[in-house]
Amino acid sequence: MASIVELANRGFIKVIEQDKRSVLTSYKHNLYKVEFDSATGLRNHEKIILKQIFGDEEMISLGDVKERLKEGISKINKAMWNEPIKSKFIVKKPKSMKRRYLLTGILFAVLGAIAFTSSRNAGIAIFLSGAILFLLGRSISPLTTKGMEAKWQGLGLRKNLQLKLSPNSNKHLEPELFSEYLPYAIIFRIEEEWANLFADMPMSLPDWYYSSDDASSLSVIEFVRSLSLVITGYSGFDR
Repeated sequence: MASIVELANRGFIKVIEQDKRSVLTSYKHNLYKVEFDSATGLRNHEKIILKQIFGDEEMISLGDVKERLKEGISKINKAMWNEPIKSKFIVKKPKSMKRRYLLTGILFAVLGAIAFTSSRNAGIAIFLSGAILFLLGRSISPLTTKGMEAKWQGLGLRKNLQLKLSPNSNKHLEPELFSEYLPYAIIFRIEEEWANLFADMPMSLPDWYYSSDDASSLSVIEFVRSLSLVITGYSGFDR
């Protein structure tokens, strides 16, 4: 979900709020694809997201996004995991890495139990090795040193956003920060609180959001809520 808002922030998607909800759908937002050069710095998973959502069309209803994502969610998830691996933030997918340790640990434990019948000491040693591998598999992190640095930077950003949510802290906020940090607020599940900071602030809507009414930051969050309903249930893509 944050990826779609980030693509909007970078000018690849426009969101158009209709005056009324269509009788054919409960959603009142349309997504419009902005034409772009293929060498614009889009990551592979972002290209796949845009292609999956729009196909060969320029504009679609938000309500149509669900079925289109359903058809390509595995491809999107695979591409999203490949990005941090390619950038050397993680060694490999956490599930596959943990699965390898867990299965190896179980195998060693079984071999240890078998070996115990002929050699008590050898059996115990092999069994303990399996237990250690099993425990490692449950707690091991696939993050590289570069990934750990990014993790701490992310935690620092979350802390910074949470501090801005504290009473009286919003008096120093610039209106432009709303859309700039909205994707991160979505990731940290504080998007509604983030929007409320700007609700009474005189501000322009993000460049990518079009409305014929006097919309506010809360109108953008209504779109984010609708987007959340559309993609809820797609593992790895709900945030």
